[in-house]
Amino acid sequence: MTTTYDSIATVTLNNTSSSVTFSSIPATFTDLRIVFVGFAASGTGRVRFNGDSGTNYSSTHFRGNGTSATSSRSSNTNQIWFNGGDGPSTTAPQFVTIDIFNYLEAVNKSALLSTSNDKNGSGEVVGIVGMWRNTSAITSITIDNNNGVNWTGAATLYGIKAA
Repeated sequence: MTTTYDSIATVTLNNTSSSVTFSSIPATFTDLRIVFVGFAASGTGRVRFNGDSGTNYSSTHFRGNGTSATSSRSSNTNQIWFNGGDGPSTTAPQFVTIDIFNYLEAVNKSALLSTSNDKNGSGEVVGIVGMWRNTSAITSITIDNNNGVNWTGAATLYGIKAA
């Protein structure tokens, strides 16, 4: 099976916004991917679909920092967190990928998120499996900083076509 990625939109953040919203997502792909590289002074990143801030999200997190590994679970929350305990910083970038499967289907939506950051050897890697309990097609995606802290970086939304 051949898979192709098409860039839908890129947003560059110059410390002027704490959120990015991709809207009017075309219904011509099978899956979506967001690649985000950013810096922020503090806060935790999160993702929401179609502007839904209700308690319709669940996630399982796995973290490792070279010394220890932990896991946690969140149910009935109003977002999917996409970074771990170390969080963003102004000197070390945070690399995030968000894969959203079957975004058009009339079933609950699942997402696989990965985050990594290296703070001169003291960073971490986080894997997250998230679910949005809604059967609507995803038409917009917002990633933001829960503390309202502005980001510097860039986010690109890709559409994935499976042939």
